[in-house]
Amino acid sequence: MEDKVFILELAKALKEKRNVVFIFIGPDGSSIRCAIKDGNILYIESLYGTGKSEIERLIKWKKGKVIERPLKTEDENKKGELIDPNPIIALLEKVEEKEDLKSEFKREFLKLLKYLVNDLETYSQTLKELQNFNKSTNIYYIQNKGFLFLKDDKVEGFLNNIGKFLSEFFSSENLIISKLSIESWEYELMKLPFYKEPEIEGKISISLINRFLNDVNGLFYISEKSKMILLKNQNNLKIYKTSPEISILDNLELKEDPSVLIYT
Repeated sequence: MEDKVFILELAKALKEKRNVVFIFIGPDGSSIRCAIKDGNILYIESLYGTGKSEIERLIKWKKGKVIERPLKTEDENKKGELIDPNPIIALLEKVEEKEDLKSEFKREFLKLLKYLVNDLETYSQTLKELQNFNKSTNIYYIQNKGFLFLKDDKVEGFLNNIGKFLSEFFSSENLIISKLSIESWEYELMKLPFYKEPEIEGKISISLINRFLNDVNGLFYISEKSKMILLKNQNNLKIYKTSPEISILDNLELKEDPSVLIYT
């Protein structure tokens, strides 16, 4: 059974107006039981408390095992503290917005990586041969598969053609390979999404973005009509406009406060 985010599972059930009893198993093995009917919480309780305090514990626990049981008459007859479901549902909607932004970023990131492929250096090799040949930090495009991040002979990550980040990549077949045109400082920034969640996500002001560009090193994704990916490291800054076509900008050009993802 895979771990699930407790408060989001609760929010989904409230939004969908399900009739269900949840048993949320916490990190210490204790549990919280919650009964839902028609988009409302009938009760939420554990050995340690009831009501809103248990909602707070679910948020603090973050995620774990979730067991679902059918709603029974005894559950419907048991009434607990009245809890407004709307703020919990709003949490779900906020998370869904962030997930949409991350999905959009992956599409634009893939587009940028394809733009950086140097087609003149296409050759056929096995993965083992490529690893033995590679002597620094490089990103390679493997035809029909995705992008391989290599540090010397070590695979540091792989981004497949549908935008899924993987920590490993294996293949015994002959591969058609192209090298990307990047510098070593760009490599370090482009691999950030393998290891980190965004430090900042959501709508922020233009003035704050400009301040970050002075003070923060990292990979920035800026979502507006002309979507942009920025790579910033010390005195190095590259700005790529990725939609509808990729081009390099000299200056950051923003007309209104955008949504952003910033990996640092």
